[in-house]
Formats: sequence, structure tokens, C-alpha cells
Amino acid sequence: MTPSLRKSIELLQLSKFELLEEIKHHQDENPFIKNINENEEFFELDYENFSEEVNLQEHLLKQIFDLSLEKEDEEICQTLIYSLDENGMLIDELEELEDILEFKYSQTKILENLINVVQKLNPLGVGARDFKEMIKIQVDKKVSDIEVKEIADAILVRSENFNFQDLENELAKNFDKKKIRDAINFIKNCDLSPGMNFAKNEFIRPDIVVSGANKSLEIKLIENDLPSLGFDLELYETFKKEKSVSQKIKDKVHEAKWFIKAVETRNKNVSKIGTLICEKQIKFLTKTSIDPEPLSGKEIAKELNLSTSTVSRIIRAKYIQYDDGLLPMKSLLAPSVSKSKKITSRNLIREIDLLIKSSQKRLSDQMIANLLNKKGYGLARRTINKYRQKSIRLEVSSSKIKTLNERN
Repeated sequence: MTPSLRKSIELLQLSKFELLEEIKHHQDENPFIKNINENEEFFELDYENFSEEVNLQEHLLKQIFDLSLEKEDEEICQTLIYSLDENGMLIDELEELEDILEFKYSQTKILENLINVVQKLNPLGVGARDFKEMIKIQVDKKVSDIEVKEIADAILVRSENFNFQDLENELAKNFDKKKIRDAINFIKNCDLSPGMNFAKNEFIRPDIVVSGANKSLEIKLIENDLPSLGFDLELYETFKKEKSVSQKIKDKVHEAKWFIKAVETRNKNVSKIGTLICEKQIKFLTKTSIDPEPLSGKEIAKELNLSTSTVSRIIRAKYIQYDDGLLPMKSLLAPSVSKSKKITSRNLIREIDLLIKSSQKRLSDQMIANLLNKKGYGLARRTINKYRQKSIRLEVSSSKIKTLNERN
């Protein structure tokens, strides 16, 4: 990956606030980039409301760049990092990541980078695909007692929902009781949301505005809070009159032209992708549907003749302004988790919760799969386990938020 290509990809992923900072930086460093409208108000930002701390992705990316990986491994790891949720858990399946990376790398190669690189970054637990793996990562790194580690591994292998009392009785046949309690206490104290300790960008500027009602929605890119960039031809002509133009000036000219074009391309893609997503989710935006329609980044990419990776990068940290406030663009993409009958992950979690709460007995993942498959969903036990874990994760996050609110 060339330096200019990497920079172009980074521009695609920037939020509007981050883009403004990037434009300001380039203008400070390059005299050939100018504001056509010469409005300095764009950069009068309220920095007091913006955290100076790095967010989770920035923290992890710095570690990746410090490792000096091969270019292909670096690209895979960057994609993995941008596929983490705010807790630090991987939210995309390997086949989805393979698609985002345009099938340049095998699932085996992606998995190798996940396990050998991303899951070894700090904070420990990031890159896990479920809670068990998140705990396992912390056990492997932090537990030095071999027997305690063996017990912890046995607990993780045997249980779906940790019934520690039953496990303690079962494991007491083969292990020391104190060691069992040590293992259980370690598991209980594992961090199940390592990413939550990092800053979140509270300063949000929307990219798309949706106004109107019913089918006459108007969808527009918000451009009045971005500078209109242009190349300073007058300054360039001044330098051209000199007998010799230094290589440094030539580099600045090339960089200015590239940056202006890259920002323009980024904004066009944000507009195209955001507009199409809003058009596809018009029922949700007009409140005629409680949930977004099943819609994947791959479908958007195909319709706009873009790569899936471009769509994935564009929707990161982009926001839509509509009647109910701000909405992350990514939240309007809801791929179907079933190939035989369309159902979004949110609705699947709802179905799973409903079955669990209405059942008189404890339901295993396979039992839930069997019940849902009678409705024509064709879901594997592993899929049920994945979304059952996500349901638990949502409850954990809600509990943390509730606890914080009570403390405040």
C-alpha cells in the first residue's frame, strides 16, 4: 500500500470533526491549499467540549504502527481494529472481514492477525469474538499459576452460562478447592469491556441531513460547515517565475493537489452512500417501521459500483441528522443474519430474548436454534450463541451505564 493510498483510506474513515482538524493541519503545513470562501469560522471549534484523550482505535493503531508489520498484515489489522465495538469486541464475522478486504486475504490469514497481533494489544481482551475468548485472553496473559490457568480453561470449555457453584463442585473432584476459587474469582473480575476505558469523541458534526415527511424526504450532504478547498494558482505562478523550483516546492504542489482531490472524493462518497442508505431505510426514518430493513454494505457497494471496503470505511464515524436527533450512519446498515429468511441481528436478539424469558426451563443454544428454524430461519447453533452473547453484552453495558448514573 503506497503512502498516498493509505492517507486516502484514512481520510475516508475520518469523522467530520477529524476531517476539519486534518484540513487545518494541511493548510498550516501547505501554502498551496486555500479556502475559496475564506471563512475562518470553520476552525473556531469548541475544543473544551472535545476530549484530548485518544479513543480506542487510535490507541490500538499506534501500537500497530509501532510494530512495523508487513504492509498486508498492517492492512488486515487496521480493518480488524475498525471492526471493534466500543467494548473492544470484534463485531464482524471472518467472512464479512474477508469481503471488506475485497478477498485479497484468506480467512486463515485474517484469523492469524486477529489472534497473533490484535488480541495481544493493550488493553487485554480487545479483539475477542465473545466473552469467553475475552476472558481467555486475560487468563493466558495474567494468570501465572499453571493449575489455576488449567482450572480457568476447564471452566471456559464446560460452561455456556457460568454457574460457578455447580462448576466448583464438579471441579473439586480433580483440583484443589482454593485453586478453584482463585480461578473463579479471576474470571469474575475479568474486564468484559476493555474499550470502555478510552475516550469517545463527544463533539459530533452530522454529515447528512434528512428533512421532510413520508416519501418526500429530502436527503442532503451538510457542506456549509466545511471549507471549500482550492489550489492557490497565484502563489504557484509566483514560484514558477523563478529560474529553479526546489523539489520541496514541487512536493508541496503535488501534495496540495492530491489532498484537495482526496477530500472532494471523500465528500462525494459520503453523499452517495449516505443518500442511498437513507433512501433504503425511508420506512424507519419516517417511523413507519420500528427497525431498519435488512441491508448490507455489500448491497450498497454493488448498487453504487464501489468496493465493500470503501463503504465500510465511509460509514465509520459518520452521522445523520433527522427529526429524532443524530443517528450513526452505520446503525442503518442491518445485514440479514439468515440466508433463507431475512432477519436483522437486532430482531434476532429480540427473538432469542423472548424465547428465553418465556421458557419455563433453561434453553441451550441448540434448542433455541431448533425453535427458530421451525419459523424458517435456518440458523446454526453457533449463530445463536453469537447473538446470545451480544444480548448479554447489551445487558452488561446497560448495567454499567445504570451504575455510573447512580454514582453521579
